[in-house]
Amino acid sequence: MLTAKKRGKDLLDDLFAPPLYKYHTLERTTLGEQVIETTERENTKMILATKSRFRAVIHITHAKACEQILGYNVFTSDGPFWKHSRAMFRPQFSRELINDLESVENALQLFFQALGEFDHEKWTGYVDVVPPVYRLILDTSTELLFGESGNAQQANLDMQAGKVKDTSIGLPGGDEYNAAFQLCSYWLLLRVRMGNLAGLFEKSEHYRALNIVRQVPDSYIAKAIKGEKRQSKQAKFGLLSSLVEHTRDQTELRDQCMRNSLCWQRHHLGFDTMDVVLPDSEPISIAESAGCRFLQHVINESLRLFQPVALNSRDAVKDTILPVGGGDGTKPIAVRKGQTVRWNIYAMHRRKDIWGEDALEFRPERWEDPRKTRFLGSGWAFNPFPGGPRLCLGQQYALTEAAYCIVRLLQKYDQIELDPNSAAAKDGLRTQKSLGAAQAPTELRLRFHEANGPCA
Repeated sequence: MLTAKKRGKDLLDDLFAPPLYKYHTLERTTLGEQVIETTERENTKMILATKSRFRAVIHITHAKACEQILGYNVFTSDGPFWKHSRAMFRPQFSRELINDLESVENALQLFFQALGEFDHEKWTGYVDVVPPVYRLILDTSTELLFGESGNAQQANLDMQAGKVKDTSIGLPGGDEYNAAFQLCSYWLLLRVRMGNLAGLFEKSEHYRALNIVRQVPDSYIAKAIKGEKRQSKQAKFGLLSSLVEHTRDQTELRDQCMRNSLCWQRHHLGFDTMDVVLPDSEPISIAESAGCRFLQHVINESLRLFQPVALNSRDAVKDTILPVGGGDGTKPIAVRKGQTVRWNIYAMHRRKDIWGEDALEFRPERWEDPRKTRFLGSGWAFNPFPGGPRLCLGQQYALTEAAYCIVRLLQKYDQIELDPNSAAAKDGLRTQKSLGAAQAPTELRLRFHEANGPCA
């Protein structure tokens, strides 16, 4: 993995996924551990829907690796503590709170500023949108978690304008904080893949980055424990407000918040055809965005190609079988107690026998086909948010926010162009990705053309 990264290879496209296009279930040996990896729908259903056969937590070595960075929380736990953690999170994702997008709209206005001013031809300059999108998500997620924005976007705009200097290593909008966040994300992947040998590759900079990232939740937690009132009159109820009602343990509070700080940045937007079905410029309602059929297709197609988590795994709690994968690929396959089974969502979503010869292409129109829409819900071939008891609590919030942001972008800009000199353009439009807590593009240089009429 480290060698492939140094050679500029894409870990998913060049290393993990290709063998699974031919052999849909195979066995890999990683550091002496035999891991079954699959892209079969029947196997995925067995893993996720059968609680008695597969432990709903990652391999114990991997759990310990994650705890070093994420702490002990709803992601790295199982059993009573997991149920307790999930119960604390669930009220935060009620329909009323999900549909309150005022904070998202405020954050988007700063995001538009970050994309740059228009020239005389109404174009912005080329800009790498990954950092601005990252700061946008950081602002909206901190408001969700803590009841007030981390102001990463405003801090960055102020630094660019020369109003402040990035003198605080804990400043969310600063380059140093962003670099620390990305390093922690990659470190997480390294620890999971290398297991007990991860320590051989760790450096002091990893621990320094972790301390930087922890400063943000720690500052909010300290205020919450002391019962300090939030300064902003617009401050809302956040997840932390609920958590402090259950525990005052600063470490537990930080652990629960850290898991939710590591998130995916979506970047595939269907700009060419969507503007003909959207309202002109005003902020839209949830009902309007949900009623836009093609918008839902765009989001589904984005999640098919670039789901938040590309790989996931479970342990067998007893000797069991998977329905297919043995012999010629159609026979059952034995799984030993304690053996790890990994399902590769990234490769599954690119199987040509399921999605067609154009499986690697971004085509929202494919979701008009009833043969594809049957995969929604319990189809198991489309699995961007793992199903079963550990179904992502924030799934609907993420989808709602994504839909709202896409529509507002299309109201603001009517054309988007890829920088012809960017790595993506030179590499046949293949998206270069980084892997960590989630997959994300490493760079995406675009310019934007102003739409007719103002955008509120």
